[in-house]
Amino acid sequence: MGCKNCNQQKQNNRVSEDQSNDTKDNSFIENVMHDSDFGDNGFILKIVVFLVLGILLPFILAALLLQLFLHFFLPKSVLKINTGIKNFFKKLGNKYFKFIKVVHENRREKQFAENRGYEEDSELLDIEVHEDMKNNKNMEVN
Repeated sequence: MGCKNCNQQKQNNRVSEDQSNDTKDNSFIENVMHDSDFGDNGFILKIVVFLVLGILLPFILAALLLQLFLHFFLPKSVLKINTGIKNFFKKLGNKYFKFIKVVHENRREKQFAENRGYEEDSELLDIEVHEDMKNNKNMEVN
């Protein structure tokens, strides 16, 4: 209860404490935003993240709703559909790696196209290999 003056002072103190807490919180948030590692790009990064989430979120929700629909109304076909999707991605991965292999082989063929080979007329066949007779005898004994 108390007198009017005391109550008014208590109320003023509460208001000033609330205002000081608000300014402390705001200054902390501003410091964190200004002292971030991203520097001036922090705002741009926030916009990019917001746009990416805004674009991807509908696709994620649509996939989840489709999965929910399949589980409720077509429970027997879920296994077939999941197996088909898994096989599709496996085939897609295999085709991708085969394509990468072919591209790599073609690049290597172009890189070594001018190298000498081991044909009959090649100088590489004219090289004589001399072996130690002692090593050959030891090999034959063992």
